[in-house]
Amino acid sequence: MNKLFDNGHVSLLKELPQEQQKLILEKPVNYFIPWRVVFKASSISTPARPVFDCSARTPLTAQGTGGRCLNDLMCKGKPMSLNLIKMLLKFTIGHTAISGDISQFYNVFKLEPDFWNLKLFLWQEAMDPEKPVNIAVIKTLIYGNSASAPLTEEGMRQLADIVREFDPELADFFTDGRFVDDLNDSLATLAAALRLQEAVDEEFAKLGAKIKGWAIAGMKPAPEISENGYVGVAGMAWHPEGDFVELKIQDLHFGKVLRGRLSPNTKIFTGDKSSFGDMDKFVPRKLTKRQVTSKFMGIFDLRGLLIPLTSRLKRDLRDIVAVTPEWDHGVVDGQRSKWVKNFLDLENCKGLRFTRPRMPEDAIDTKMKLWVLVDAAKDLLCIWAGVGFKRKNGKWSVAFLVARCLLVPIDMTIPRAEMEALVAGSNMLWLLRQILSKWVDSFILACDAQIALFWVLSEKNRLGLWHRTRSVQIRRGTPLENIYHVKTAANIADIPTRPDLLTLKDVGPGSEW
Repeated sequence: MNKLFDNGHVSLLKELPQEQQKLILEKPVNYFIPWRVVFKASSISTPARPVFDCSARTPLTAQGTGGRCLNDLMCKGKPMSLNLIKMLLKFTIGHTAISGDISQFYNVFKLEPDFWNLKLFLWQEAMDPEKPVNIAVIKTLIYGNSASAPLTEEGMRQLADIVREFDPELADFFTDGRFVDDLNDSLATLAAALRLQEAVDEEFAKLGAKIKGWAIAGMKPAPEISENGYVGVAGMAWHPEGDFVELKIQDLHFGKVLRGRLSPNTKIFTGDKSSFGDMDKFVPRKLTKRQVTSKFMGIFDLRGLLIPLTSRLKRDLRDIVAVTPEWDHGVVDGQRSKWVKNFLDLENCKGLRFTRPRMPEDAIDTKMKLWVLVDAAKDLLCIWAGVGFKRKNGKWSVAFLVARCLLVPIDMTIPRAEMEALVAGSNMLWLLRQILSKWVDSFILACDAQIALFWVLSEKNRLGLWHRTRSVQIRRGTPLENIYHVKTAANIADIPTRPDLLTLKDVGPGSEW
């Protein structure tokens, strides 16, 4: 809170000029926003922060008035430019990555004084209950208000339109390489990254804004945005000096988090990661569907690096949902044993390091090949995307980019599941071509299912409605000349569809996946 006062984003009402105090107090409505302190241990700069609750409703009176909140009355709009996967994929490709954090992003956008009467709150100096209660005025956009996000997006869109006339790359950085206050992208050379950093600093300085700190591949990151050499990027931990990334896999516990904090009495698994017995003792004997679902949904793996493992977890969770009617009912013993093993495998994934750049250092140019391979089996279907660059030795690099794994409907036949996989693969291929249009030079879609390919390539045979609609969707996203058959032995997408045969060696860096 002190940062807001010190930087002039918030002022006490009594310290404002008399005419501004009068403007606020004479308004027919003065709205006081409830607020509280929450904790975010992963934040380097603000581990404890005030949260303004603009969704808190006023009491409902006997006359039927009240019962509304500030967010009810705001024009929310729709933040069209926020696309986390787009930013992450662009950050993953190039040889040199760059990352920056905009300082106090929402507060960069100032409010007209005419609206200050709707952004009041009560404040006691140093949060001392013995101090007098003062009225404070928020003079900028603030977190907790539903209109803040779309307003900041519109502001950044207008800034991008201005700079696009003389620096299109910078404009794209503001729109496609940003998610809220995080700027991330990758380029072919270090010189290009340094130029982009300088251009951002120059434009922001004109607006009275600044970047909290920068991180560039191969260099030590700014201490303001890093901890132990790591920088947070799209839910992952990036080590700029080593240029590798790690997934943030949460500590295993079965407690509850309140306001961002875990109860100090909660037990966290610290046993032997190679011991099934240690994990079996730690996991509650009554393991509920709610607990299993919570742990599975806590895995944030946007690129699908761990899909050979998480595909098994997804299938096992479906089995629990099918036979466990209530959220707090215990799972049967056979399913509990499966999840003890799943939790153990997940613990062993902590600390796995994945090389960030998909573009090798000896690439001769920025022309990138894009491959999407698909496969399906009885329970699961998988879509795998990889990229390659021509190297100085005349060979091509091959690197994993992104993947997805979906559950196959229980009563669906394998050929139909393969057809659904082709639809999903064509959709993913089309999206990747749009997102990485500056990189993609050629592309293919491939699978090992001859029946599904026959349905797609069929020109004369009449197809049923189910087959025809999916064939049309595949063709819409991928030209026929870019659709291929691949032998099963060479189909990487086949790996997660047989999860019971997989070990941790099939997941980590350097594996076939």
